[in-house]
Amino acid sequence: MSVAPSDGMKLTEIVCTAWLSKSISVAARLGLADLLRDGPCSYEELAQSTRCHAPSMLRLLRLLTSVGIFQPEGGDRFSNSPISEFLRTDHAQSVRHFCILAGEEYYDAWGELLHTVTTGASAFSAALGTPVYEYLGHHPDTARVYDRAMEELCRPVANLLVREISFAGVSRMVDVGGGNGALARALLTHVEGLTCTVVERRDVCEHAPRDDGEVGARLRFEAGDFFSSLPVGADIYLLKNVLHNWNERNCVRILASVRQAMVSPETALRKPRLVILEPLIDSRETSTKKLMNALFQLVVCESGTRDRSTQEMRTMLQRSSFAVLAIRSLETGHSLIEAMPVSES
Repeated sequence: MSVAPSDGMKLTEIVCTAWLSKSISVAARLGLADLLRDGPCSYEELAQSTRCHAPSMLRLLRLLTSVGIFQPEGGDRFSNSPISEFLRTDHAQSVRHFCILAGEEYYDAWGELLHTVTTGASAFSAALGTPVYEYLGHHPDTARVYDRAMEELCRPVANLLVREISFAGVSRMVDVGGGNGALARALLTHVEGLTCTVVERRDVCEHAPRDDGEVGARLRFEAGDFFSSLPVGADIYLLKNVLHNWNERNCVRILASVRQAMVSPETALRKPRLVILEPLIDSRETSTKKLMNALFQLVVCESGTRDRSTQEMRTMLQRSSFAVLAIRSLETGHSLIEAMPVSES
């Protein structure tokens, strides 16, 4: 097989995309897209507004312009491109905070990828000293960025959920590990009369935005430990992107806690459903995005966490005394799993 010299250059371009990732994250952290919201600015103006070194700012902008993140306007002036609009904080589909997180703590964790590959242990812990959730508990500024990032990632899911699962006869929902309630708010907007309790870390509940309107009146936050107990009396228990953060042992603990709430006397007569959203991956997967997510779980999540296939998820649920009602793929890359508790043998 002949190999062209250009293949080596292509490889160097690919390996250097990590630097591009960091550059996007820095632009997001500095809020450059927000500063360009009302029109073009010179690099000197942007440097002054962000208290940065002007020549370095120019080179950052030129690099990001070369890949379409910003647009050149002549005379060393720059404007937002259709892509950088998504870095604006006020954009309806903003991913600014995820880009910050990806280029900071997550980036640092990937720097210890060799540790994960050689030992199987979490690179996040090796790089930053503690598992991710313990780290967030000690670093409130990072925790706020993380919560906003998770909010950004969950926005596209609400419309799909309303179409994919039936809310007929559903009046109460518990969103287990639901962050600052972004998904819950979206669902409450779509489903009239639905109420939701979001169970999260105490710091998340304390800083979650409160709504004064009708939707806010149907949403409450409860600080709790989803390994031990959950609110009873709901029709739907929702786990979105929760299980893939934990190893098998802790996933079983979470499912046991959910099941305990679902079979309590206050809940059982409602015939509750468990709804899970997870990025499942099978052995023949070739999607770079999904394969990246699979490696991400090893790098960032607690030691022992790994990707799961559809069959592995089905088996874990069955072993946790759940009957799987349906599993189907969504266009967001998630798998939607519906299950209900069965009698333990």
